[in-house]
Amino acid sequence: VVLAGCLLLGAWDPGSSAAEQGAPAPETLTLARCLALAERQSETLALLLEEIRASRADEDQIAALVRPRLAAKGSYTQQERIDATVGGSRGFTLPERTETWLALEQPIFSGFRDLYAGRQAAAQTRSSEKTREHSLLEVRLAVSEAYARALAAQGRLEAVESSLALERSRLAELSARLEVGLSRKTEVLLAESQTARHEAARIEIAGECSDARAFLEFLVGEPAEGSLEEFPALDLPSLEPAWLLDRALSRRADLAALRRQEEAARAGIGVEEAGWWPTLNMTGNLYDRREGVSSDIDWDVSVAAQWPLYEGGRTEAAIRKAKARHAQAVLSVRQRQREIQREAEEAVSAYRTARAARESREKEVAAAAETEQLLSEEFRQGIATPIERLTAQDALLSARVALAGELLAEHTAILRVWAVTGEFPPIGERGEEEKKR
Repeated sequence: VVLAGCLLLGAWDPGSSAAEQGAPAPETLTLARCLALAERQSETLALLLEEIRASRADEDQIAALVRPRLAAKGSYTQQERIDATVGGSRGFTLPERTETWLALEQPIFSGFRDLYAGRQAAAQTRSSEKTREHSLLEVRLAVSEAYARALAAQGRLEAVESSLALERSRLAELSARLEVGLSRKTEVLLAESQTARHEAARIEIAGECSDARAFLEFLVGEPAEGSLEEFPALDLPSLEPAWLLDRALSRRADLAALRRQEEAARAGIGVEEAGWWPTLNMTGNLYDRREGVSSDIDWDVSVAAQWPLYEGGRTEAAIRKAKARHAQAVLSVRQRQREIQREAEEAVSAYRTARAARESREKEVAAAAETEQLLSEEFRQGIATPIERLTAQDALLSARVALAGELLAEHTAILRVWAVTGEFPPIGERGEEEKKR
């Protein structure tokens, strides 16, 4: 009857099973695979890569400023007719004239503006590269934390579902004992209440699990349908404060990016101070066609110099602005150094707290599991009451759910300690290769 009802409702079709259709089972997800997918599809990393390319293009543009420029030119002029006998150059009295020539321009000296501008652009490029390196670390951290969160939610859900299956069987047992007068109605009602409460918890945790999976899918850019592999064991760097801080100050990409910004700002002062210097340029022309009295002149070369004497205070204002930008960059570096020191202290403290909490939860789970096992045996022997057994079972479930949360906190804390140093722990095949090296 049940089979017929399922067929009528379309709830089960034996001919469309995944096994018969050859549909592959969802692939087991590993943290290493999630990291690789996220790095490949991250729009943030792609945008920063384009920023690096734009910075390198700026370097090329600045380098081009000191190179010669060659252009083919031509002109056609028509003007009012003037009597050439009145006086003046005949070349400028022709009503129509045409010229074609090659023009060569070579900057000779620009007050070192191009030198400082090149340094500024190079520093900007290095800053962009370090910014992308730090963003890559942040992407890896985000994926790892999302993976650990999804894994913790999955662990809590499995613990609740396992407990629910046991509670339903014991509820049926208590109901059967009630029918023969071996249990009280209050004991059955208490078991029903506990089962309903844990069912509500299962629904809530299932929602959390779904949300965690959805966020992980968002980060990796692909559906996360398979089961999650256990979180890989992570090596922990030294927690010695001086070592941790020295490593962070020497390896943090975000700090390095700010230092490159400070270099760029310092070079920017030189760019603006070049406004006090004279400029010197050379221009050469090779004529192909000239109409007028100067038609016999095939080429000419000129050198032009310009020394700014007064520009209404523009250069002074530009220099003050550049110095203010440099002071801001110096303060940003100093501020980030202090923030890194605080992050190192907080990361170490958070890890030690998470480790201690996880160890305490493991002891709690072990004690709760032993208590539940003993009370279940005593209940079968008629020593313990159903209420005692239900209380022990509830305590065991709470301990298991809490342990899953503490494991998540410890994984996250280890990742944060690594992040303080500006590195990411080796994971997967790449991690094995790094360990060998």
